[in-house]
Amino acid sequence: KENWVMVQDCRIFYVLSGKAELYMPDLHYSLIPGVLFYCHTANSYNLVSDGMECICLNFDLTQENNMHTTIYPRISIAGVINVSHKAVTKNTHFKEDNFFSTHLFIPNAAEYLNVLNVILKEFAMKKIYYKEACSGILKTLLTNLYRHSICTTDNSVDAVSKVLDYITSNFDKPITNQLLSEITNYHENHLNRLFLNHTGTTIHKYILSIRINEAKKL
Repeated sequence: KENWVMVQDCRIFYVLSGKAELYMPDLHYSLIPGVLFYCHTANSYNLVSDGMECICLNFDLTQENNMHTTIYPRISIAGVINVSHKAVTKNTHFKEDNFFSTHLFIPNAAEYLNVLNVILKEFAMKKIYYKEACSGILKTLLTNLYRHSICTTDNSVDAVSKVLDYITSNFDKPITNQLLSEITNYHENHLNRLFLNHTGTTIHKYILSIRINEAKKL
């Protein structure tokens, strides 16, 4: 247990080369090229590697200790990682969603590499407002990671897209859960749960918001 790391800030690892074994309580992940791992403060892990090159972002969601001023675009990790220092961030929990308060493992995350490099470039060049730029890009990245965590199948994404398209085109007509269920071939209750996970609101509330916005335009 002396080699376990208690995460003191939020971290994103993207593996470029090599390999590492990452252990969490009751969990084990193999970190190989193309893997992205996100971990929130107050989580703990044990990282063991004979040699791994990675991009690592450390950031503070609370903005209470915005002290990061040094960039290491390529971090080489070898041996057993053993970190011991005082906490620098407050544990943050979001009201509605628990993704940001936990961890995420994405096996094939090549689509996020370009975004990570943009953040590194902004931070390295330090142009005017670079911190604000990095913050905006990072928020977009975190949003996409969250969407990835809830979009488990392509079928569910297609079903929600069909509902969104139908509501947008037919908001001025009667729309029932039964009708939407027939369009997507999903049970009404399951469809509503999928819609809530993907959009953050219920089908009923979404329909109301569309109608209210259209009424305001008129």
